[in-house]
Amino acid sequence: MENTTDVKKPLIVIADDDKLVRTITSDFLKAEEYTVIEVDNGNQVMEIINQQKPDLILLDILMPNKSGIELCHEIRHSNAGEFTPIIMITAFDDDEYAEKVFDAGADDFITKPINTTILKHRAQRLIKAEINRKKLEILAYYDDLTQAYNRKIFVDRFCEEYEKARRKNYTIGIILADIDKFKDINDRYGHVTGDLVLKKLADLLRTNCHQYDLLGRYGGDEFIICLPEVGYKELRQIAERIQRAVNEMKIKTREGVEIKVGGSFGLDIIEPQEVNDIHLVLEQAVNNADKNLYKAKNAGRNTVVG
Repeated sequence: MENTTDVKKPLIVIADDDKLVRTITSDFLKAEEYTVIEVDNGNQVMEIINQQKPDLILLDILMPNKSGIELCHEIRHSNAGEFTPIIMITAFDDDEYAEKVFDAGADDFITKPINTTILKHRAQRLIKAEINRKKLEILAYYDDLTQAYNRKIFVDRFCEEYEKARRKNYTIGIILADIDKFKDINDRYGHVTGDLVLKKLADLLRTNCHQYDLLGRYGGDEFIICLPEVGYKELRQIAERIQRAVNEMKIKTREGVEIKVGGSFGLDIIEPQEVNDIHLVLEQAVNNADKNLYKAKNAGRNTVVG
Protein backbone atom coordinates (compact mmCIF):
# COMPACT_ATOMS: atom_id res chain seq x y z
CA MET A 1 0.00 0.00 0.00
CA GLU A 2 2.85 2.33 0.69
CA ASN A 3 4.52 4.53 -1.86
CA THR A 4 8.05 5.34 -0.74
CA THR A 5 10.78 7.08 -2.68
CA ASP A 6 13.73 6.80 -0.28
CA VAL A 7 17.12 6.48 -2.00
CA LYS A 8 18.75 3.15 -1.15
CA LYS A 9 20.92 0.49 -2.72
CA PRO A 10 19.00 -1.61 -5.26
CA LEU A 11 18.02 -5.03 -3.90
CA ILE A 12 18.86 -8.09 -6.01
CA VAL A 13 17.66 -11.61 -5.20
CA ILE A 14 19.77 -14.54 -6.40
CA ALA A 15 17.79 -17.78 -6.55
CA ASP A 16 20.02 -20.74 -7.36
CA ASP A 17 20.44 -24.11 -5.64
CA ASP A 18 24.16 -24.06 -6.50
CA LYS A 19 25.83 -22.43 -3.48
CA LEU A 20 29.07 -21.70 -5.33
CA VAL A 21 27.25 -19.83 -8.11
CA ARG A 22 25.27 -17.86 -5.53
CA THR A 23 28.35 -16.91 -3.55
CA ILE A 24 30.46 -15.82 -6.53
CA THR A 25 27.59 -13.83 -8.05
CA SER A 26 26.64 -12.29 -4.71
CA ASP A 27 30.20 -11.19 -3.94
CA PHE A 28 30.48 -9.53 -7.34
CA LEU A 29 27.16 -7.68 -7.03
CA LYS A 30 27.91 -6.50 -3.49
CA ALA A 31 31.17 -5.04 -4.78
CA GLU A 32 29.05 -3.16 -7.34
CA GLU A 33 27.10 -1.55 -4.46
CA TYR A 34 23.98 -3.73 -4.61
CA THR A 35 22.18 -5.25 -1.66
CA VAL A 36 21.93 -9.00 -2.25
CA ILE A 37 19.74 -11.75 -0.81
CA GLU A 38 20.63 -15.37 -1.62
CA VAL A 39 18.01 -18.14 -1.65
CA ASP A 40 18.01 -21.72 -2.87
CA ASN A 41 14.31 -22.31 -3.56
CA GLY A 42 11.29 -20.66 -5.15
CA ASN A 43 9.13 -20.36 -2.05
CA GLN A 44 11.66 -18.02 -0.47
CA VAL A 45 11.63 -15.87 -3.61
CA MET A 46 7.88 -15.30 -3.38
CA GLU A 47 8.16 -14.37 0.31
CA ILE A 48 10.84 -11.78 -0.47
CA ILE A 49 8.86 -10.34 -3.39
CA ASN A 50 5.81 -9.84 -1.19
CA GLN A 51 7.74 -8.41 1.75
CA GLN A 52 10.67 -6.46 0.28
CA LYS A 53 9.90 -5.76 -3.39
CA PRO A 54 13.35 -6.46 -4.93
CA ASP A 55 14.63 -4.40 -7.86
CA LEU A 56 15.93 -7.44 -9.78
CA ILE A 57 15.72 -11.24 -9.54
CA LEU A 58 18.37 -13.62 -10.87
CA LEU A 59 16.59 -16.92 -11.30
CA ASP A 60 18.23 -20.26 -12.08
CA ILE A 61 16.25 -22.16 -14.67
CA LEU A 62 16.81 -25.55 -12.98
CA MET A 63 15.97 -25.76 -9.29
CA PRO A 64 14.52 -28.56 -7.17
CA ASN A 65 10.76 -28.72 -6.45
CA LYS A 66 9.90 -25.79 -8.70
CA SER A 67 11.75 -24.86 -11.89
CA GLY A 68 12.81 -21.32 -12.70
CA ILE A 69 10.32 -21.31 -15.58
CA GLU A 70 7.43 -22.22 -13.26
CA LEU A 71 8.54 -19.67 -10.70
CA CYS A 72 8.86 -16.96 -13.34
CA HIS A 73 5.25 -17.61 -14.40
CA GLU A 74 4.16 -17.40 -10.76
CA ILE A 75 6.01 -14.13 -10.19
CA ARG A 76 4.50 -12.55 -13.28
CA HIS A 77 0.98 -13.51 -12.15
CA SER A 78 1.45 -12.03 -8.67
CA ASN A 79 0.55 -8.43 -7.83
CA ALA A 80 3.89 -7.74 -6.14
CA GLY A 81 6.08 -9.24 -8.87
CA GLU A 82 4.22 -8.39 -12.05
CA PHE A 83 6.83 -5.86 -13.19
CA THR A 84 9.93 -6.95 -11.24
CA PRO A 85 12.87 -7.40 -13.67
CA ILE A 86 13.95 -11.05 -14.01
CA ILE A 87 17.16 -12.44 -15.50
CA MET A 88 17.16 -16.21 -15.91
CA ILE A 89 20.39 -18.12 -15.31
CA THR A 90 20.82 -21.13 -17.57
CA ALA A 91 23.46 -23.58 -18.73
CA PHE A 92 21.71 -23.77 -22.11
CA ASP A 93 22.11 -21.29 -24.96
CA ASP A 94 19.85 -22.69 -27.67
CA ASP A 95 16.73 -21.18 -29.23
CA GLU A 96 14.36 -23.62 -27.50
CA TYR A 97 15.42 -22.53 -24.01
CA ALA A 98 15.55 -18.87 -25.01
CA GLU A 99 11.94 -19.10 -26.16
CA LYS A 100 10.88 -20.80 -22.91
CA VAL A 101 12.61 -18.10 -20.86
CA PHE A 102 10.91 -15.21 -22.64
CA ASP A 103 7.54 -16.97 -22.82
CA ALA A 104 7.68 -17.33 -19.03
CA GLY A 105 8.00 -13.56 -18.71
CA ALA A 106 11.71 -13.10 -18.06
CA ASP A 107 13.32 -9.88 -19.25
CA ASP A 108 16.66 -11.43 -20.17
CA PHE A 109 18.87 -14.47 -19.56
CA ILE A 110 22.54 -15.16 -18.96
CA THR A 111 24.44 -18.41 -19.39
CA LYS A 112 26.75 -20.26 -17.02
CA PRO A 113 29.55 -19.72 -16.31
CA ILE A 114 28.31 -16.20 -15.64
CA ASN A 115 30.21 -13.42 -17.37
CA THR A 116 30.21 -10.72 -14.69
CA THR A 117 30.73 -7.87 -17.17
CA ILE A 118 27.62 -8.89 -19.10
CA LEU A 119 25.70 -9.39 -15.85
CA LYS A 120 26.74 -5.95 -14.62
CA HIS A 121 25.44 -4.15 -17.70
CA ARG A 122 22.21 -6.15 -17.97
CA ALA A 123 21.47 -5.57 -14.30
CA GLN A 124 22.13 -1.83 -14.63
CA ARG A 125 19.90 -1.56 -17.69
CA LEU A 126 16.96 -3.42 -16.17
CA ILE A 127 17.15 -1.71 -12.79
CA LYS A 128 17.33 1.73 -14.43
CA ALA A 129 14.29 0.88 -16.56
CA GLU A 130 12.38 -0.28 -13.48
CA ILE A 131 13.27 2.89 -11.56
CA ASN A 132 11.95 4.98 -14.47
CA ARG A 133 8.78 2.85 -14.61
CA LYS A 134 8.20 3.40 -10.90
CA LYS A 135 8.63 7.16 -11.31
CA LEU A 136 6.00 7.19 -14.04
CA GLU A 137 3.76 4.99 -11.90
CA ILE A 138 4.00 7.45 -9.02
CA LEU A 139 2.93 10.29 -11.32
CA ALA A 140 0.04 8.28 -12.77
CA TYR A 141 -1.14 6.36 -9.70
CA TYR A 142 -0.60 8.54 -6.66
CA ASP A 143 -1.90 11.81 -5.31
CA ASP A 144 1.01 14.23 -5.55
CA LEU A 145 0.53 15.76 -2.10
CA THR A 146 -0.18 12.74 0.10
CA GLN A 147 1.17 9.82 -1.98
CA ALA A 148 -2.09 7.95 -1.41
CA TYR A 149 -3.70 6.37 -4.50
CA ASN A 150 -5.54 8.92 -6.60
CA ARG A 151 -9.26 8.32 -6.96
CA LYS A 152 -9.13 6.58 -10.35
CA ILE A 153 -6.44 4.11 -9.33
CA PHE A 154 -8.11 3.43 -5.99
CA VAL A 155 -11.30 2.48 -7.84
CA ASP A 156 -9.34 0.20 -10.20
CA ARG A 157 -7.57 -1.50 -7.28
CA PHE A 158 -10.85 -1.87 -5.40
CA CYS A 159 -12.42 -3.65 -8.38
CA GLU A 160 -9.51 -6.12 -8.41
CA GLU A 161 -9.84 -6.66 -4.66
CA TYR A 162 -13.61 -7.14 -4.94
CA GLU A 163 -13.18 -9.94 -7.50
CA LYS A 164 -10.67 -11.65 -5.26
CA ALA A 165 -12.96 -11.30 -2.24
CA ARG A 166 -15.88 -12.75 -4.20
CA ARG A 167 -13.85 -15.78 -5.27
CA LYS A 168 -12.46 -16.42 -1.80
CA ASN A 169 -15.64 -15.43 0.03
CA TYR A 170 -14.45 -12.76 2.45
CA THR A 171 -15.82 -9.35 3.40
CA ILE A 172 -14.27 -5.95 2.73
CA GLY A 173 -14.28 -3.05 5.15
CA ILE A 174 -14.52 0.57 4.02
CA ILE A 175 -13.43 3.57 6.09
CA LEU A 176 -14.07 7.16 5.04
CA ALA A 177 -11.99 9.63 7.04
CA ASP A 178 -11.62 13.37 7.08
CA ILE A 179 -10.20 16.15 9.23
CA ASP A 180 -12.72 18.01 11.37
CA LYS A 181 -13.10 21.72 10.56
CA PHE A 182 -10.44 21.49 7.87
CA LYS A 183 -11.67 24.68 6.19
CA ASP A 184 -11.14 26.56 9.45
CA ILE A 185 -7.55 25.26 9.59
CA ASN A 186 -6.91 26.52 6.05
CA ASP A 187 -8.54 29.87 6.75
CA ARG A 188 -6.71 30.43 10.03
CA TYR A 189 -3.25 28.99 9.35
CA GLY A 190 -3.03 28.98 5.56
CA HIS A 191 -2.96 26.33 2.86
CA VAL A 192 0.64 25.34 3.57
CA THR A 193 -0.43 24.20 7.03
CA GLY A 194 -3.54 22.60 5.55
CA ASP A 195 -1.38 20.61 3.15
CA LEU A 196 0.86 19.54 6.02
CA VAL A 197 -2.19 18.29 7.94
CA LEU A 198 -3.25 16.19 4.95
CA LYS A 199 0.24 14.72 4.55
CA LYS A 200 0.39 13.86 8.25
CA LEU A 201 -3.04 12.24 8.12
CA ALA A 202 -2.10 10.15 5.08
CA ASP A 203 1.10 8.99 6.81
CA LEU A 204 -0.86 8.12 9.94
CA LEU A 205 -3.44 6.14 7.96
CA ARG A 206 -0.66 4.17 6.25
CA THR A 207 1.00 3.43 9.58
CA ASN A 208 -2.22 2.08 11.08
CA CYS A 209 -3.19 -0.17 8.17
CA HIS A 210 -1.86 -3.41 6.75
CA GLN A 211 0.43 -3.40 3.74
CA TYR A 212 -2.27 -5.02 1.59
CA ASP A 213 -4.96 -2.45 2.51
CA LEU A 214 -5.75 0.21 -0.09
CA LEU A 215 -5.49 3.90 0.80
CA GLY A 216 -6.84 6.58 -1.51
CA ARG A 217 -7.43 10.30 -1.45
CA TYR A 218 -11.06 10.53 -2.46
CA GLY A 219 -11.33 14.31 -2.68
CA GLY A 220 -10.39 17.40 -0.70
CA ASP A 221 -9.60 16.34 2.85
CA GLU A 222 -11.41 12.99 2.51
CA PHE A 223 -9.54 9.68 2.46
CA ILE A 224 -10.84 6.19 1.83
CA ILE A 225 -9.41 2.88 3.04
CA CYS A 226 -10.32 -0.55 1.67
CA LEU A 227 -9.55 -3.30 4.19
CA PRO A 228 -9.79 -6.88 2.87
CA GLU A 229 -10.79 -9.76 5.14
CA VAL A 230 -12.12 -7.74 8.06
CA GLY A 231 -15.47 -8.02 9.81
CA TYR A 232 -17.40 -5.22 11.44
CA LYS A 233 -15.85 -5.63 14.90
CA GLU A 234 -12.26 -5.47 13.62
CA LEU A 235 -13.12 -2.63 11.23
CA ARG A 236 -14.46 -0.53 14.07
CA GLN A 237 -11.44 -1.32 16.25
CA ILE A 238 -9.10 -0.17 13.46
CA ALA A 239 -11.07 3.03 12.88
CA GLU A 240 -11.13 3.83 16.60
CA ARG A 241 -7.38 3.23 16.83
CA ILE A 242 -6.82 5.64 13.95
CA GLN A 243 -9.16 8.19 15.51
CA ARG A 244 -7.18 8.10 18.76
CA ALA A 245 -3.93 8.46 16.81
CA VAL A 246 -5.30 11.53 15.00
CA ASN A 247 -6.09 13.10 18.38
CA GLU A 248 -2.47 12.60 19.42
CA MET A 249 -1.10 14.08 16.20
CA LYS A 250 0.91 17.27 16.76
CA ILE A 251 1.42 19.67 13.87
CA LYS A 252 3.50 22.84 13.86
CA THR A 253 2.81 25.74 11.53
CA ARG A 254 5.61 27.64 9.79
CA GLU A 255 5.34 30.18 12.60
CA GLY A 256 5.98 27.46 15.18
CA VAL A 257 2.40 27.33 16.46
CA GLU A 258 1.40 23.82 17.51
CA ILE A 259 -2.13 22.85 16.51
CA LYS A 260 -4.22 19.80 17.31
CA VAL A 261 -6.72 18.24 14.95
CA GLY A 262 -9.56 15.75 15.15
CA GLY A 263 -10.97 13.31 12.65
CA SER A 264 -14.37 11.82 11.87
CA PHE A 265 -14.86 8.36 10.42
CA GLY A 266 -17.70 6.58 8.61
CA LEU A 267 -17.70 2.81 8.09
CA ASP A 268 -19.31 0.21 5.86
CA ILE A 269 -18.91 -3.53 5.27
CA ILE A 270 -19.18 -5.11 1.83
CA GLU A 271 -20.16 -8.75 1.28
CA PRO A 272 -19.03 -9.44 -2.30
CA GLN A 273 -21.29 -11.32 -4.68
CA GLU A 274 -21.71 -11.70 -8.43
CA VAL A 275 -22.61 -8.29 -9.87
CA ASN A 276 -22.67 -6.63 -13.28
CA ASP A 277 -20.90 -3.44 -12.21
CA ILE A 278 -18.43 -3.39 -9.31
CA HIS A 279 -18.25 0.40 -9.56
CA LEU A 280 -21.86 0.57 -8.36
CA VAL A 281 -20.96 -1.59 -5.35
CA LEU A 282 -18.20 0.82 -4.38
CA GLU A 283 -20.48 3.80 -4.97
CA GLN A 284 -23.09 2.33 -2.63
CA ALA A 285 -20.49 1.48 0.02
CA VAL A 286 -19.07 5.00 -0.16
CA ASN A 287 -22.58 6.45 0.14
CA ASN A 288 -23.21 4.33 3.24
CA ALA A 289 -19.88 5.30 4.78
CA ASP A 290 -20.47 8.94 3.88
CA LYS A 291 -23.84 8.92 5.65
CA ASN A 292 -22.11 7.52 8.73
CA LEU A 293 -19.41 10.18 8.41
CA TYR A 294 -22.15 12.82 8.32
CA LYS A 295 -23.67 11.29 11.47
CA ALA A 296 -20.25 11.48 13.13
CA LYS A 297 -20.10 15.19 12.30
CA ASN A 298 -23.58 15.76 13.71
CA ALA A 299 -22.67 13.81 16.86
CA GLY A 300 -20.01 16.37 17.70
CA ARG A 301 -17.21 15.28 15.36
CA ASN A 302 -14.02 13.43 16.30
CA THR A 303 -15.75 10.07 16.46
CA VAL A 304 -16.45 6.82 14.57
CA VAL A 305 -19.88 5.84 13.23
CA GLY A 306 -20.78 2.69 11.35
